[in-house]
Amino acid sequence: MKEMKSPSRVDRFTYNHTSIKQRVRWTQDISDQTREQLKPCCVPLHLLDTYILSVENNIIVRKVLPKVIVDRCGCV
Repeated sequence: MKEMKSPSRVDRFTYNHTSIKQRVRWTQDISDQTREQLKPCCVPLHLLDTYILSVENNIIVRKVLPKVIVDRCGCV
């Protein structure tokens, strides 16, 4: 797998578009042609954690969401 070089940082784009495409690709009853069209061209090589704040019993709690931000991508 070849790492992609880009002037902009990919960790600014935290969308799970590729993940959703892959779920559809392998879990749905679709044609081989559609399955090929959904094939990813870029995949995450390194993921980072992020944090969320939630309220539990009137207390603000900071939680870790592991490996949800793409730090580096590579071509398939």
